[in-house]
Amino acid sequence: MFNQPALSGESSWRQMIELESRMEVIREWLSRPDMPPEIVEALQEMLATTERHLQAMKNQDIENTHPPPIREAG
Repeated sequence: MFNQPALSGESSWRQMIELESRMEVIREWLSRPDMPPEIVEALQEMLATTERHLQAMKNQDIENTHPPPIREAG
């Protein structure tokens, strides 16, 4: 589901927006009081997975924006 690599800054940005939207929808579902417990558990798992993917993308974006300094051998 999330294994498509970002090809450019724009596609990375779009993937982050998609993940944020997905999290919003899942949170909306979780706020419903009539949701069966087994569905709540599955939604919480989906939310956690989506949050991890979004955080990984943000971390990768930060690394790409601010690469570590190059050290000279010696």
